Amino acid sequence: MYSNPPRFSMRPEKLGHPKSVDWAKEEKDATVKKLREAFLEEELPRYMGYYADLIKEAGGNAFLLGEDLTIADIAAYQGLNYYRKGVADYVPADCLDPYPDVVAFLKRVEEQPKVAAYKASKA
Repeated sequence: MYSNPPRFSMRPEKLGHPKSVDWAKEEKDATVKKLREAFLEEELPRYMGYYADLIKEAGGNAFLLGEDLTIADIAAYQGLNYYRKGVADYVPADCLDPYPDVVAFLKRVEEQPKVAAYKASKA
């Protein structure tokens, strides 16, 4: 089973860089930009391909495991929706737009009555 795509963390030391507190702001910003842009170009397409394959295997117009919404769909939704929030520097909120199967899946989850009610209660 595929995992959720990684979220962007501010732990550059896990990638061989100095800890955030040890960097000059300009160097840190440049490195964060470089890493996030590389992720968007090189890794995100691979992860979105995994999700697109799962969606197609489940029938294309349903959820990850078939016609019924499951906890797997909710978990995937939360991980994927992060990218649409526009909260990470250098990650545009429209970065998932090139993946119509994934965007359609997110919309199907959001259109579920209980999910929609929950989201409305938090707005």
